[in-house]
Amino acid sequence: MPTPDPVDWARSAACSEADPDLFFSSDESAQATALGLCEGCPVREPCLHFAVLDGQMHGVWGGTLEARRRQMIRDRRRRVRDAA
Repeated sequence: MPTPDPVDWARSAACSEADPDLFFSSDESAQATALGLCEGCPVREPCLHFAVLDGQMHGVWGGTLEARRRQMIRDRRRRVRDAA
């Protein structure tokens, strides 16, 4: 599946008018606020899909924190490697 173009879905994101620093903060309160915005976001899935395919290791993307997404990225790389 091709990497989703962020322009196609970003305009509809719940975070489109939020401060981007909120999504790249190490502060747990800021992260919780960012995750809260993701909860009801209509484009949460394409956002997460983009982040995993693009290797976004930092910040909150698609309702996930860095540790969870890093694991998803590693798993994806392993599946791609094993399929080759």
